[in-house]
Amino acid sequence: MPDSAQALLQARHDHAVAVVKAALESDSIFAPIQPSDTLPLLKGCSAVWRRIVPLTNKNRVLEVGVTSEFPDEAPVAAVADWEDLYLTNPHVLNGGLVCVIPNSAAIDSNDPAGLVKYVFRESEEILKGTSSNDFREEFSYYWGRRLTNGERKILIVDPIEQLGNPFPAIFCKGYICVASSVERLNRWAANWTGSPSELKNEDLGVSIHLNSPLLPKEYPNSLTDLLSLANLHDPTAARLINDHLVKSVGNGLALLVQDEAGGVALGGIVFNGLGLSQSVVLPGFRAGKAPADLILKAAAKSIASTEVARASVIRVDHRWIHSRGGDGRDLSKKSVLLIGCGSLGGYVAHLLSRAGIGRLTVTDNDLLSWANVGRHILGASSINRWKAEAMAEELKRELPHLEIVGIPKDWRDAFASDPQLFTKHDLIVSTTADWRCERPLNALYRNTQMPPMLFGWLEPHAVAGHCLVVAKNGGCFECGVNTLGQFVHKVATFDEKTISKEPGACTHYQQYGPTALMPVASMIASVTIETLLTYPTDSTLNSWISSEEHLQSVNAHISEAWSDEVVKSGYLRTFRKKWDKSANCAVCCQTTI
Repeated sequence: MPDSAQALLQARHDHAVAVVKAALESDSIFAPIQPSDTLPLLKGCSAVWRRIVPLTNKNRVLEVGVTSEFPDEAPVAAVADWEDLYLTNPHVLNGGLVCVIPNSAAIDSNDPAGLVKYVFRESEEILKGTSSNDFREEFSYYWGRRLTNGERKILIVDPIEQLGNPFPAIFCKGYICVASSVERLNRWAANWTGSPSELKNEDLGVSIHLNSPLLPKEYPNSLTDLLSLANLHDPTAARLINDHLVKSVGNGLALLVQDEAGGVALGGIVFNGLGLSQSVVLPGFRAGKAPADLILKAAAKSIASTEVARASVIRVDHRWIHSRGGDGRDLSKKSVLLIGCGSLGGYVAHLLSRAGIGRLTVTDNDLLSWANVGRHILGASSINRWKAEAMAEELKRELPHLEIVGIPKDWRDAFASDPQLFTKHDLIVSTTADWRCERPLNALYRNTQMPPMLFGWLEPHAVAGHCLVVAKNGGCFECGVNTLGQFVHKVATFDEKTISKEPGACTHYQQYGPTALMPVASMIASVTIETLLTYPTDSTLNSWISSEEHLQSVNAHISEAWSDEVVKSGYLRTFRKKWDKSANCAVCCQTTI
C-alpha cells in the first residue's frame, strides 16, 4: 500500500510538470534549466525554468522552480544578484527568494501551468519596484530579518503600556527579561520555571515611541544612530540613554515602539554604557565631575564608533497571549474560585486559564491516582500529588503571566482558614457533583453575601451535562434535586445500573471518557466567562445533550421531561432554560440553611 500511494503522488507530480513544460516550451522567453545549474535556493527543485527580466537599470535573471510536492505546493521564485534588492525591495528576501505567494494563501492545483506563469508574472512586477509601505506596516518582521544580537531574545512580561520609562530590563542567559517591576518579573519567572526567582534589576530599559514608521535604512547601527533616533522621536528616552552612557558600564536595552492599526510593533536595541564620566577627563574638571553634555561632546567619536545590536522581541504578556491566541476579551482582572479539580473540573480549569482569567483559585482535597489519568488532564507526572496543587503548578508553568493558586483542601476547610475565600473572587464554580459538599455551599449563597455561583456536573456516561447559574433572582441548586441530591430534571434514563465497581474493591465509579466530557467542560467554561462579563440577574440552567448514537450505545433514553424538546430541536446541542424557584425548596423558602 505505501508503494502504490507514493507512486500515485509521483504520478500526480509528473503530470503537473509535463503540463507546465508543454505550456512554456512554446514561448521562447522561458528556458528549462537543469537542477544542477540553478540558483542555490532552487537546488532541491525537480524542475526549473528561467527568464531574463529587462529592467530600466539592469536585466535580472529570474528562475522559478517546483518541488516534489507540486502542484499542491506553490512554485518557488528566486533572483540572481539579489544583494542590492535585499531590504530595499520588501518582497526580496535573503538569498534572493522572491515572496510572491504567502504560505497561508490558497492555490489552484488544477492549473499547474497557470500557477507557474502567475509566479513569473508577479515576480517581474516585484522586480520592477514595489512600495516601501510593507517595510513600515510590517516593521517587526523586517526588523527580525537582520538581527545582530545572536540568539538572545527579549521577553516582555507586561503590556508595553504598563512599562514606565525607564523600566527594569534584566539580562539573563539567553534572554533579556522586561516587566513593569522586578517583583512582577520574579513572579512570572517563578511560575514559568517552578522555582523561586531572585532576579535583580541592574540594567537600563528604555522605550522609544516612534512618531513615524521606520524604513530599514533608518535602523540604528551605532550609539550615535540610536541617540539621533531617540532625540527625533522621544527626547525623554534620549536623556535616559545619555545618562546611562555617562554614568554606567552596564547593559542597556531600548525598545522601539511603533503604533500600528492592530496595536504596537516592537524592535529591540541592545547596547552598553560607556562609563564616560570616569574614562573621559576634561581640563579643569576632576574625574567624574565634568558636566554630562561636555563629556558626551568630547566622546562623540567613541560614541559614533560603538555599535549597537538589534534583537527580536517576544511578547509574553496577558494582553498579547489572550488576544493573539484567544478571542480578544480582556479577563485579566477577573477572578474565579473553582471548587473541585476532578476529571470535569480539571478541564474547566484548563479552559479558563487559556481564556485568560487573571486569577484562578482551585480547591480539591483528593490525590491523583493511576485510575484517574485516563480522563484527567493531569498525567503520570502528578501521580500521588494533590490535584489542586499539581493543577496550579502545571497551569502556572504553561501560562506564567496568570495568578493561579491550588488549595489541597475541601472548600469548607479552606473557608475556615480564609474567611475572605469567596468574597475576594468574582465568581464561584463548583464541579464536585457531591451533594454533601454542594448543599451547604448552595445554602451559604442564598443566605450570605457571595459572588454569583455556578454548579456543573455530568450525567452517567457523560451523555448529558449541566451548568446551573444561581443568581439572586430565580431558583437555587436545591430547587432541582430531591432530598438525596439527585437531579430531578435529568436528561437520560437507563435500562441498567450506571455505576461500575472495581474488582475486589469497594470503589465505585462512572464510566465515561475525556472526549465525552469535553463538550460539557467547554459549556461550563463558556458560561463562566459569560457570567463574568455580564453578571446575571436570573438563574439559568444550561444543558448539553450528546448524540443519539452515544445514548443508544449505553442503553440510555431521553427522559419524559426532555423528550419533546429533543424531538423538536435535536441532539448534540446546548439548551438554556430559565431556572425558577421551587415551592418545595427548603433553602428558597427559608425553612433551613
